[in-house]
Amino acid sequence: MLKLLQKLLINKISQIIILVTLIIIITAILIELYFNAFRPNYHAFDENLGWKMKKNFNFSYKQKDFYNNSYIVNFTTNEEGLRPFGNENKEGKKILILGDSFTMDPYASNNDMWYAVLANELSKDKINYYGYAAGAGGYGTFQQFILLREIKKKLTPDIFILQFCSNDYMNNHYNWERKEGAMGQYIRRPYFGINDTLVEKKNIFYSIINSKKISELKIVNILLFQLSNLNHKIFNKKQDLEKINTFKNQANFITLELLIRIRSIYPNTRAYIINCDSNDEKTEIFKNLVLKSNFILIPTGEKMKQYKLNKKKIFYKDGSHYNTLGNKLLGLEIYNQLQKIN
Repeated sequence: MLKLLQKLLINKISQIIILVTLIIIITAILIELYFNAFRPNYHAFDENLGWKMKKNFNFSYKQKDFYNNSYIVNFTTNEEGLRPFGNENKEGKKILILGDSFTMDPYASNNDMWYAVLANELSKDKINYYGYAAGAGGYGTFQQFILLREIKKKLTPDIFILQFCSNDYMNNHYNWERKEGAMGQYIRRPYFGINDTLVEKKNIFYSIINSKKISELKIVNILLFQLSNLNHKIFNKKQDLEKINTFKNQANFITLELLIRIRSIYPNTRAYIINCDSNDEKTEIFKNLVLKSNFILIPTGEKMKQYKLNKKKIFYKDGSHYNTLGNKLLGLEIYNQLQKIN
């Protein structure tokens, strides 16, 4: 009798395990189908960069801003995985933008992004300006450097603008990002070491996640995001501030070295830098980076802060990136600052 009960119990447990497994598999498939149809991934796996923009990608995303307004974003990349803007069929001056999510994510249509607004304003002075935006959401400075070396083989711009963000410091330091960053990014991102070498990441889990088929699954990225949140909660309770400060100092050094190398790729091109973080823009650390790397700073922080204080509806639904209006106002401010600089 006891053996029969044990057998029945084992069968019941096996059935539950099979049922739960099937539910998980079906749920994962439905999630993938939904996102492929309505929110397709514009990133592709890349062995060197971790991820990059898909080539010849064209999709209209339905987005919402911070104020619950819906709007359509027409998002396009060309055969090189760059976002074209302006009238590229007409002779004129080329602008190259290199950045992260503030430049490459679908928060506004290609011709509504801040760099397209800038090109449109510049083109009013009888010379046509057009260009291409490069990079990818979540990119650190090392990834931008690797990508720019490839772009140089095919493109030489008349104006080069690097879009910086304060999270780039952490994105450039493996140990710091491993403690406080997004898991889906730090296990895929290449890192430039302090001693001019690549950081080795030997881990079987990393190898699996970094495979092409796994890295492009939406369900995997959702799980990694949740794991990151759990990791942050655990780490914040045991935070070693002294160690983090060491990481930050090292990250500043690495970031400066990478900015110098990026600047050297187009030594004869007028090169500017903007910082999408208004608080970071005025720090001595950032000023030092700009000065020593020989970029020209386009200050936009004060104006964008004013728009925020005046309750202008400039933000995407996450409250940090810019919607169509925010991109327009940022592009106009960059144009105004360029007129002052030049």
